[in-house]
Amino acid sequence: MTKEKAKKIFEKYNPADAVVRCPKGLASVRSQLDNYAKASINLYFVIPVAEFVEIFNSQNTEQTTVHEVYILLLPLVLKEQWYCFYKDYIVHYWAIENFDFAEHWIVVQADKTRYIPDKDEFLRYCNPEYEDDAESPFWDDLDDFIFNKLRIKGMEGSDFLDELRDIAKQSGRFLSAFDYFEEYGIELKNEKQMNEFMELYQNAYNNTRSWHNKGFTSAELFSMSQEEPSKAKSEEMKLIPSRKIGVNEPCPCGSGKKYKKCCQLIGHKANLSPIEIPLFFETFYGLLSYVNEQKKVLDYMITPQMWGGVLDDEDVFKIRNVLWENPEMITDYLNATKLPTEKVSLLKSWRDNHIRGIFIVWQHKPEGSIFSILQETETDKFFAVKGISKPISEVMQSDIPKPIDTVLLPFKDKIIFDSYLVPYPFGSTKEFKEMAMEEMNNLINKHGITTKLGI
Repeated sequence: MTKEKAKKIFEKYNPADAVVRCPKGLASVRSQLDNYAKASINLYFVIPVAEFVEIFNSQNTEQTTVHEVYILLLPLVLKEQWYCFYKDYIVHYWAIENFDFAEHWIVVQADKTRYIPDKDEFLRYCNPEYEDDAESPFWDDLDDFIFNKLRIKGMEGSDFLDELRDIAKQSGRFLSAFDYFEEYGIELKNEKQMNEFMELYQNAYNNTRSWHNKGFTSAELFSMSQEEPSKAKSEEMKLIPSRKIGVNEPCPCGSGKKYKKCCQLIGHKANLSPIEIPLFFETFYGLLSYVNEQKKVLDYMITPQMWGGVLDDEDVFKIRNVLWENPEMITDYLNATKLPTEKVSLLKSWRDNHIRGIFIVWQHKPEGSIFSILQETETDKFFAVKGISKPISEVMQSDIPKPIDTVLLPFKDKIIFDSYLVPYPFGSTKEFKEMAMEEMNNLINKHGITTKLGI
């Protein structure tokens, strides 16, 4: 959007001729409304005016109305431009030069539950740099790692940390942190250092209040989903981990071993590398954007750059289902789009060699999690499947064996899944598990484990 068009939109929804003198006796109400508006856009980016009024009235003895909000705040909008009105919303000042940004967040936040702290906490968000007490320890740990382990000094270290904070709060794209490694000359020396960075950053990311989550942290949403189970969503795409597991706790895979002697040993050998992760998501989202455009699955456009949590998972899931019901669309996409050779090869392999079905997840190993397909086949096949941004053991964190619905994809010389694992309710006795595992081991000894598709 051009600045001229943005200016016209701004003037349409914030007309100077609608400015009137502040009614007598309402100056203090206007000051408080202004503080609430600044806090709202810092916490949410966008909020319907009617909902803004509800929050204000629920926390204050002096009451207001939607009509009064426009009368009292419009002069401040035109004077300061910390926020502005757009349609029926109060939106962040960033949107003034591009109201498509406001539309994006309106769509992303639709139908989500809003985080509403008490009055004192709410008003602390008037300061755009405010960090609540729950976030601080996680960012302090990451700060210590950046300055003392990576030895990034001075403004470069501070700027890199600010970039990570902005990603967590504003974009929802967890993996875009790696985009800044080259810019700041950051090199992780070994896998141990990579794992330490990922754990610290993930803890900070998931305990930061974000626009994408309408003010909630990812950790809070995960906890809520555990208390009130809902339709299964992709944890891989959202990168919402479950709680941190103590090294001496029982492993969540159900093996009976301590975590440190079981799934913790897998490390990040069982998922794609930091270079491969963006390649998968950019290729997959490019394909999904084409499917969405052709089939009109959503009433808004998506782009290949929106991977990593920017979009609502349920929306992406709808497009993904349409894709695998019409895999021939991959050919149409290839014919319609000029892509690098590497992405073309990936897409052709997905078209020709994907496996959609219900699988049993049996074991988690460094070479990948062991899957078998439930559908009848000529032979009992077992697959070693790698996670994308983290091992499948960390994505699932549930007792195994467990049935899941997913799509297996080739990724060069590996097997991955399409970022969605939909679990089925499954309960079993200890005796059944022991019998099933024994039978599985016999079949693996007989047939082996497949580690590649279509190669």
